[in-house]
Amino acid sequence: MTSGPKARRRTLIASLLAGLTVLLGLSVPMMGGRFYWGRDLTLIDLGYSCAFQRQWALGLGLEVSTFIGNGLPSSLEPMSILFYPLRWPWVWLEPDWATSLVQVTHLAIGAGATTWLLRTFRCSASSAAAGGVAFALSGTCLDLIVHSCYIVSAAWVPMAWASTRSLLWSSGYEGSPRWPGAILVLSCLGLLFGGDPQGFGISAAIVVLESVISRRFRMGSIALVLVAGAFCIGLLQWLGSLDELTLGFRGTGMNADEVLSWSLSRDYWAGLILPGWSSLPADPGVTPRSLWFEPQHPNHFDLIEWNRVPYLGALVLATLVPAASVRRARAPLLVFVVGLMLSFGKDGLILPPLVEWVPPIGTFRYPAKYMLVSTLAAVAVAIIVSDRVRRSARLKRLVLISALATLSGLGALGLFVSFGAGAIDELVRIHRPGGPSEHPPLSLWLMGELGRSALPLVILVAVLALGFARRAERWVAWALVLDYGLLFPLATTQTEPIASMKSPLATLAGSSIPVLCKSPRLESARIFADVNPAQQMRLLMSGQLGACDGFASANPYSPFTPRTISTLRAELEAGSAAVARALGCTHYLIERPISRGVRFVPVPFAESEREGPFWVYAIEGAMPQVFVAKHPRMSHSETEALDAVRSSTSSEMTLAIVDDPSARITQRVLPSGDGVNVLEVDWTERHKARVQLAGSGGAVMSLRTIYMRGWRATQAGTELPVVRIAATQVAAVVEDVARGPIELEYVMPRRALRISAAALGMGLVALAMSRLTRAGFRDSR
Repeated sequence: MTSGPKARRRTLIASLLAGLTVLLGLSVPMMGGRFYWGRDLTLIDLGYSCAFQRQWALGLGLEVSTFIGNGLPSSLEPMSILFYPLRWPWVWLEPDWATSLVQVTHLAIGAGATTWLLRTFRCSASSAAAGGVAFALSGTCLDLIVHSCYIVSAAWVPMAWASTRSLLWSSGYEGSPRWPGAILVLSCLGLLFGGDPQGFGISAAIVVLESVISRRFRMGSIALVLVAGAFCIGLLQWLGSLDELTLGFRGTGMNADEVLSWSLSRDYWAGLILPGWSSLPADPGVTPRSLWFEPQHPNHFDLIEWNRVPYLGALVLATLVPAASVRRARAPLLVFVVGLMLSFGKDGLILPPLVEWVPPIGTFRYPAKYMLVSTLAAVAVAIIVSDRVRRSARLKRLVLISALATLSGLGALGLFVSFGAGAIDELVRIHRPGGPSEHPPLSLWLMGELGRSALPLVILVAVLALGFARRAERWVAWALVLDYGLLFPLATTQTEPIASMKSPLATLAGSSIPVLCKSPRLESARIFADVNPAQQMRLLMSGQLGACDGFASANPYSPFTPRTISTLRAELEAGSAAVARALGCTHYLIERPISRGVRFVPVPFAESEREGPFWVYAIEGAMPQVFVAKHPRMSHSETEALDAVRSSTSSEMTLAIVDDPSARITQRVLPSGDGVNVLEVDWTERHKARVQLAGSGGAVMSLRTIYMRGWRATQAGTELPVVRIAATQVAAVVEDVARGPIELEYVMPRRALRISAAALGMGLVALAMSRLTRAGFRDSR
């Protein structure tokens, strides 16, 4: 470990330079008016930014969202901005700028953290900075730009690893270990509050590994206490989330296909050395991976790619075998191997039986995400090995032999492709017949990609063979930056501003906030030939992206979306006004004309207002914002309630269907609501409402907001049962309306337990921090 004030200053400067380089480099497209986009980034992040900004401007607060799911608890979402300051720009900046800048900032933090990590392995400042930049520009990291909250691991996993090593190895030599300890806690909290518990689990495993390798068990135990403290603090959000997630469409768990979906399956493996394998098309206009893909994977979960560019490169792979002889590189080498095996998912030997033996591991979906820590470890191995070459003639020989062997393998593949070019291209034409294409034939494509992958390796061989070993780490580090930097156009996609585009749907928004239902068939439609896919996503995709047009979505793209809503959403394809009414929708967007229970609304999609590629309808008898159910009927189960919604033929029937998912009511006979009406409503804050009813007797009073377990109702200090109307909306059972107004408020579940857990976590952190200096002194002797 580098030590002393001068070394610490160099580490800080190198980390800042690496972070700023990535921040400025990846911001260049944004400065030119081009912003990053992709399914998750656009549908989730951009939608949240639009929703939060509109909600903030209306003074509705951010605890419960008006625009996301017609009342989802945004404070508990993995994408919440309340607990994660790095997402606060979603409220301050223009949405396109905010969402792209937040993603780029995470990669910049990751670059700086990786630089610090490499310095803990005693790499030079220049090679460490280059390694940090290379990691941030790797295909796996760039691909995470479009995967919403999962990019937080690119920032905080390397930070947690670096702070752990600094805590374990530098205590007693570089001053107080409290700074690394504090950063370790902040890194773990960033992963938990940022919405990626899998990254937290990876970081905790790395802390255990480094503690065992360093044999500083006293300091290692303190580091684990810090991690445990951060976990308890994170329960401030996650304990409440777990209650609400039980209502969600994954509340009963996931099947095996979904747990192991989005693996780094065998059809991606060639992409480890061929950068354009799944992103750069060849003749006849398809990527080489797709030639393998279709017959191999009937599972529909794999139709959406998770990591299009898992590229590591021949340069990195050539350093892996020699790394076994470098003591300092063994820990990252082990992390690389384990992470790679886990990322293989269903096509690997480890994860399928592990999920069967330890089911909680199945909570962490998308095995391909493990490629992040594998890529981090692989970059660390390459920089460490190249840095040690100048000190060891034996290691130099090993690296040269490995590099020549790898280069020979690539050359042999190139010769095979060259001699068999005609047969390869003919097989492609037979398998995928098509007309003339602007793309190169597969044989020429393969030759180009093999040469592209071999170029950094040629630099390594030249450096070692021509006697430049003293500067090998710099040559290798910057060759790696060049190798990964060329992945940018393959792994990212930019488009014009989406949130600020003129949308015909914006004409629906008026003095009140409309709730829009969209037919699921629109998501796969290609209606406008002259509109780019990003703009089409803005128009046609269900979810919170509608907030950019000023309307709420009844079915958000969120893990909190209840099962009942997910079920009913699928039935919107049939054009059912009853289903749309039950979802709380005021308007309905569908790809074909319908007539029952709706009224046509002219929206100028095309030159003619009457004839367009799809139709917008207002729902007749749409659910009011506040209402009293007339002659409500209690359903015995969720299934019975859904069946009643499907069969309802009028608004009155739909709004009289009641069920009790939280088992808060004992009587099966509900008050009729005859003679009871809504007199006055005070709903200025989205998470609380005060309703005054007029009349006599009892009633079931409902708000048009999604049912969640955290809703509570009181009347004159007495708690009222909270039930569900139309299998979707929240309602309170009132025995006597004359007792006073009804107050409904959303309270995050398990408040006392969450606060207690957070207090325990802060106590553990304080205890561990108080013992760091003494433990560091003892371990250093």
